[in-house]
Amino acid sequence: MRITIKKIFFAWQMEKEQAWLEEKAREGLILESIGIFKYHFIESKPQDLVYQFDFQFISKKNEDEYLALFEGWNMVDKLGSWYYFCKVREGEGKDVIFSDNDSKRQMFRRLLLFLALVGFPLLYQVLFIFPSLDLSETTFPKFYFFFRIVIYLTACLYTFAVLKIIIIYKKLYRSIKE
Repeated sequence: MRITIKKIFFAWQMEKEQAWLEEKAREGLILESIGIFKYHFIESKPQDLVYQFDFQFISKKNEDEYLALFEGWNMVDKLGSWYYFCKVREGEGKDVIFSDNDSKRQMFRRLLLFLALVGFPLLYQVLFIFPSLDLSETTFPKFYFFFRIVIYLTACLYTFAVLKIIIIYKKLYRSIKE
């Protein structure tokens, strides 16, 4: 039987999401596919699985080469540039796809680059377009009033996400130097 659970996790909550998926596997719910804030599970016997994620920009033609790097891991699904992998827990340090903090840091670097590219139009609007708009068009109850609120809220969430990911990136960078 297929079960869908709606749950929200953000990029900086990777470990929390992995632990949640592993707990679901121990309960007999094995991740089959993912959507935006939706997890589709199939019922099975309880298993001790390990889930790992990677954020990667790759073309379809290079995807097979990329997936070959994860020998022993099953790719569960892909959501955008996020790849979800799982395998039966082995222990002894064999249950991670990132063998060191530098490779994990590189993943967060790719994520920051992606956020910079996606967030530029948003920040451009907030910093340059909105201040130059005619104020009569941005007062209540005009469309631009509500649009402006949505854009400001999105910009705040975007800024929060970038700051959280930068903090994780810097922690990983410091742990490499030590």
